[in-house]
Amino acid sequence: MRYLFAACMPFFLVVACSDGGSDDPAQPIGNMAPQAAFTSPTTADERSSFNASAGGSSDPDGMIVSYSWSIVNTDQIDITLQGEDTENLSISVGEIQNSADIQIMLSVTDDLGESASASSVVSINEVDAQLLPPMPNEQDSLATVAGIDTDGDGVRDDVERSILGLYPLNTPRREVLLIGASAIQMQVMAGNDGDQAESDAASERSADFAACALSSGSVETVRQDLAALKLFTLNTDARRQAYLDYEASRAGTIQRAVDPSLVDCTFEF
Repeated sequence: MRYLFAACMPFFLVVACSDGGSDDPAQPIGNMAPQAAFTSPTTADERSSFNASAGGSSDPDGMIVSYSWSIVNTDQIDITLQGEDTENLSISVGEIQNSADIQIMLSVTDDLGESASASSVVSINEVDAQLLPPMPNEQDSLATVAGIDTDGDGVRDDVERSILGLYPLNTPRREVLLIGASAIQMQVMAGNDGDQAESDAASERSADFAACALSSGSVETVRQDLAALKLFTLNTDARRQAYLDYEASRAGTIQRAVDPSLVDCTFEF
């Protein structure tokens, strides 16, 4: 009886350790890779900011210990990133000349060194050209001294388009030139109509332009911009003559100087 008990003892102990099953206890398995996931908008406009969040990333058998964000930017869009090594990425987009795509890349690493990645494309929209009226038909645009100003902002449609082409990536400078273009348009119409009140208003607008232009650029830059504006706006004989008539009407008058700090140098479309 002692012999039989001794022979069964090892077998009894194995069965007890395996909790009655027939297999060996489960052995530890290798580290499982994390899962990278993030949310972000699919579209954004130029001069805007948006976020990408990796809150949906996870690790089935541990924890995520690091995040790494990057951007694939083949069109060289002006992009600024904040939080490249955190769970949430902030993306600021500058000015662009044409709509383009960027690709957001995320890499996450868990506490045992395994990593995973995810990516998503965001379309960046150029909006400035969309805000402007279309380029008018040339014949219609040249038919009258006033030209075509569809949106009624005081600047002809063709001139607005020309200014965008001159400074596609510089909104503040475009706004200054739009102020200058509206001043020249007022001068042309005052010369064409022979109206003193219009002439005085045009002179005031011209003073605003001079103040804004000199506060944001060199004298040489202002000269070049003014030459470009006259090229855009005084593009018919009738318009050039109206401008000369305005200048003749202002002979002997003194244009006031304006403190740039007192002038709103933004242009309302």
